[in-house]
Amino acid sequence: GMTGSWHLYQRGQVWQKPEKWAAMVLEMQATASDQPQKDAPAMSDPSVVVCFSPKTLELLSATGLRRHPYLGRLGPDILSAQFEPSKMVPRFRVHNRVPIGEAVMNQTIICGIGNIYKSEVLFLRRVDPFCHVASLSDEQITELLATARQVMRRNLGGHLRQTRFTGDGTRLWVYGRGGKPCLECGRRIQTRRQGTLGRITFWCPNCQAS
Repeated sequence: GMTGSWHLYQRGQVWQKPEKWAAMVLEMQATASDQPQKDAPAMSDPSVVVCFSPKTLELLSATGLRRHPYLGRLGPDILSAQFEPSKMVPRFRVHNRVPIGEAVMNQTIICGIGNIYKSEVLFLRRVDPFCHVASLSDEQITELLATARQVMRRNLGGHLRQTRFTGDGTRLWVYGRGGKPCLECGRRIQTRRQGTLGRITFWCPNCQAS
């Protein structure tokens, strides 16, 4: 998946990643308003926010943010309260000749789907990652985005990402399982680099045959 991550710690707490990977550290004094529950432990210690291994890190003013050429083109956020999957279909149709595995990760169409969720959601919806957007119906695109939103919302707690909830210890269906048997049909999971960034796509050639 994406390498960059943000962590929140109390001061003095041991970081989960090496300090040399920290690109930015913000120390904030915790205030009383941070503790709505009266029986919550007092947070007199400052909170520490650490950004590890970002792909890009820029400091922008409010005006710079509005004028930023890339941020101004970002698509709607899949996790925003106003997000409606069916309204995204026209944004995908502009890219009809692009493979769906590339389109769902194009942050100017829709924001938020990373490499792990790409492979997992395409498997859950039984969609071939290399089929072009044009070959999918409006309903398939809508269902794909609705599933992505649902799975990603279930993972907001910040624990290890999980799309499979059978309790047998395997948390992901296809991602990271190249060469292993598909958990549905037993065929070997395939891997192939996809898109200009060459991100690896994992898929089952049987369950996701186009």
